Amino acid sequence: MSDTNLVPYLLQMIDAAARISRYTHGMSEADFLASTLVQDAVCMNLEVIGEVANRLPAAYQEANGEVDWRKIIALRHLIAHSYASVDLQRIWQIVTVQLPNFSITLHELLRKAHG
Repeated sequence: MSDTNLVPYLLQMIDAAARISRYTHGMSEADFLASTLVQDAVCMNLEVIGEVANRLPAAYQEANGEVDWRKIIALRHLIAHSYASVDLQRIWQIVTVQLPNFSITLHELLRKAHG
């Protein structure tokens, strides 16, 4: 599969990350922990990111090792299958610390895919 064929996948992940950013913009951790609506929206979009990442060919994941694809996919599985035991403080940490860098990397991968 060429990088160009992966553009829709990258766009889906970019969109899900952007949604998370919009949903949590201006929130504190306490606000996040108090809002089940935002928690649900964030977790759903993290699931989307993980599901799409899981569909990327292994060769593409290996060639773009600056992203820890396995952790992203594992988070998706955790949220989907153990939702009641998800550590929301950890989710907040992912959203506020890791997601911004991941979004930048996704945009760089998209630029590479467009040639």
